[in-house]
Amino acid sequence: MHVIFVLHVIVHHFIEYNAFPIYRMLHGTFTSGILPTQYEKLCQAADIGIIKEEDRNVVLSEYKGVVQDLAERSMETSLQEEIAASVLNEDEDDYRGLKVLSDARHCWRKNAYNSDVVFLGHTTHRVIRHELVTKEDEPVSPNHEIVGTRRFYEWADARGLSIHLHGHDRNLTVNKFLEDNRQYTENGNDTWHATKNLAKSFAKVAKGTIATRGRVWHPELSDKGAGVKTHFYWAMKTCNADAGLLQFRLNNIVRHYQNDHRDCFAGDGQLEGSRCRTDPNYEPQRALLRDPVAIAILTWWIQQTPIYKNPHDYVHCVNTHYVESFNNSILQYHDKRIVFGRDQYLLRSHLSILDWNEHVDREHTSVIRRQSATNPRAVEGHRVLRRKTNSFKATIWDNYMSQVLDYGMRNFCPPCETEPHGVTLRMAP
Repeated sequence: MHVIFVLHVIVHHFIEYNAFPIYRMLHGTFTSGILPTQYEKLCQAADIGIIKEEDRNVVLSEYKGVVQDLAERSMETSLQEEIAASVLNEDEDDYRGLKVLSDARHCWRKNAYNSDVVFLGHTTHRVIRHELVTKEDEPVSPNHEIVGTRRFYEWADARGLSIHLHGHDRNLTVNKFLEDNRQYTENGNDTWHATKNLAKSFAKVAKGTIATRGRVWHPELSDKGAGVKTHFYWAMKTCNADAGLLQFRLNNIVRHYQNDHRDCFAGDGQLEGSRCRTDPNYEPQRALLRDPVAIAILTWWIQQTPIYKNPHDYVHCVNTHYVESFNNSILQYHDKRIVFGRDQYLLRSHLSILDWNEHVDREHTSVIRRQSATNPRAVEGHRVLRRKTNSFKATIWDNYMSQVLDYGMRNFCPPCETEPHGVTLRMAP
């Protein structure tokens, strides 16, 4: 079986072109992310023809340009959608610019040669900019993120874009760059990275040896690890971008566990107030703090956390979950164990962008809720997403074949043998 294309010439002649399965197979190889050796093994097992490596490289040189063009158009569309969504989400008088999320993904686990620095829109969660940084640009791999960040702001300035908030996973070099060079851009560090070690740190003041009891740890704190972590999230979410209020809410954790709820969050019209303020039948579920030593230890521990010491970096309660998810999804095309050449690497990065921008935030069909003994506090459930459409793959094929055939057929029209004239491509049903 083969695929037939009908070329409609301007002077109303028709020419048929047959695309053999091996070429569609090569297209599937590029867009699926499998390795060249896997393509060869698959063709050998299926007993179908294999395109030689040198011929594949010729196709790749043209194919990657088509994919790059589509990826750039996709990012441009995503940028315009992000601008529109940002304006709609905020009052026109309060709009100060775009909010972006960024992260760097290294091609290998150690001493990476290539790094993808991506920037997602805060509202639409689509990729609006991709920067490839290599060791030719910066020999030290950990510095690739700041190089990509500088390039992003050079691009944004050239486009006349105002960046209001930049969220990332607390790269201190990026923090310093924003503080020194971007006076109108506010810095936001990821909340998950800030709180992921709180439970481990809190365990040191909640349990220990008899010799250190009452000095380093206290038994009255033994049941409050998970609750304190939730309080940290709630404090960042309800501080209204005020660093002083964030520290005040963190200090209020101690008073809350003393059953003093006068300063607990009562609600603001957008967020519901804490149960201790809104439920008249509220009763504490954890043991109250009564010993002054326990109160002092908890107060000291709270004030030693990075969130308390650097409140300005967390007042926006930024969550970089989406950019971390993009870095995970890119593994469909980028294997960290494989060394790719520049052409293959860029092709796979652009395919990742097209895949992500088409499918992010797609609808779900149902929600599965499971009760886990290891994580009983998880209540959101797991969304069962709709099947991916992958329409970008058909678009790549149509654009590539249109480019190749249009170039080849423009030189001569066999039926009339006239001067060169254009052809248009449509796929036969």
